[in-house]
Amino acid sequence: ITMASGYTGTFDFGTNTLTVAGNADLRSGGIFTGSTGGLVLSASGTLTPPAATTIPNLLVTGGTATLATNALSVAGNLTISGGNLSVGALNVNVAGNWANTVGVGGFTAGTGTVILNGASPTLQVLSGNTTFYHLTATCSTARTVNFTAGSIQTIGGTLTLTGASGQLLSLRSTTPASTWTLSPSITRVCSYVDVRDGINLTGPAIDPLTSTDSGNNTLWFTPLVVATPSFTPGTGNYSTTQTVVISTSTAGATIYFTTDGSIPTISSTLYTSALAVTPSTTVKAIAVKAGMTNSAVGTAVYTFTPAPVPPVIVTNPLLTSTVGAFYAYDVNAIGTPAPTFSLGASPAGMVINATTGLITWTPSAAGNFSVTVIAQNGTLPNATQSFVIVVGGSPVVITPEPTDDSGGHCGLGTGTLAGLMVFMSLVFRRRRSDM
Repeated sequence: ITMASGYTGTFDFGTNTLTVAGNADLRSGGIFTGSTGGLVLSASGTLTPPAATTIPNLLVTGGTATLATNALSVAGNLTISGGNLSVGALNVNVAGNWANTVGVGGFTAGTGTVILNGASPTLQVLSGNTTFYHLTATCSTARTVNFTAGSIQTIGGTLTLTGASGQLLSLRSTTPASTWTLSPSITRVCSYVDVRDGINLTGPAIDPLTSTDSGNNTLWFTPLVVATPSFTPGTGNYSTTQTVVISTSTAGATIYFTTDGSIPTISSTLYTSALAVTPSTTVKAIAVKAGMTNSAVGTAVYTFTPAPVPPVIVTNPLLTSTVGAFYAYDVNAIGTPAPTFSLGASPAGMVINATTGLITWTPSAAGNFSVTVIAQNGTLPNATQSFVIVVGGSPVVITPEPTDDSGGHCGLGTGTLAGLMVFMSLVFRRRRSDM
């Protein structure tokens, strides 16, 4: 069938169909109307659509119908019940339903775009399994596209599904609660949609902007994640027990926590009020909310440095010594942090261990010797201890003498009373041995 060149009249199908078993060249013009009637392509041939007008309905029943020259616009339904519709690089606009009962072999997409451009409140239905190159459905006024439950639509190019602010494009199953499936490529342009019962076979998730997840969807919408809990005060080094508040910015979320460093779960302790956190504690928490993914684990580590305490010397010195005798005084001081030690005034040769506080000295002369010990830890005041060591004279020197035949004796040099006592002890022992 060929429309005459320059034809401008109206071809009204009404409820009738016109079956063409060859080529259908409608490019010359004219207006094509009808209610349920339309064009039927029953055998292989070329379909050349009108450039600026629509066909009321199109049915492909056999052979291969090859689209040529102009994009195809169908005001009603496009149905493929047999054969194949091949579109090459041309677009196909469908305002009614798309039905492909042949399956994937019923449509050769080429590089064209199938555009579901039904007007609101028209409900468009996509049935059968079809492989598209580009598939587009948009609206400026809210409307719905239904997908036959159990059907799979494959998109090799770009999937475009967009509504408008306050006017969502709803995507639904023909049987509520029964799923429908899309298998799109990586290129997705989706926003202002309301999706229910949809399955996306190809990751990543389709995450449409400003849209509504009405439930029972798979790989649609990146799940909302509860905000990670925060701690006030947070991780730090403290000198006293801290009152710690755990919170999340996700309204209505519930917090669970641990204080032993383990990973919290919903079986962990429920957070209801601020915690008293004692030294060396690690607090971990998660936040959960129905319909959202649990938060990441929040962690706060509390270490403690005791409050500084100035030093105090708590030992008493040894105040006497003897010339040539070893002198030692172990100074002990308390404070936080641990004090270190030094000498202020001290006699020659006296030393102190800065860490342990041990003073050592060997006096070389008798007399009174002033000593000042200083303990410090960076916190004032420093501790000082001043004292005087009284050093006595030289110790007794015992000089043995030869023993004669009568038993002999020992000579005694000059010395102290201590030396005399040593001498008397030796004499007593000698006399007992002579008995």
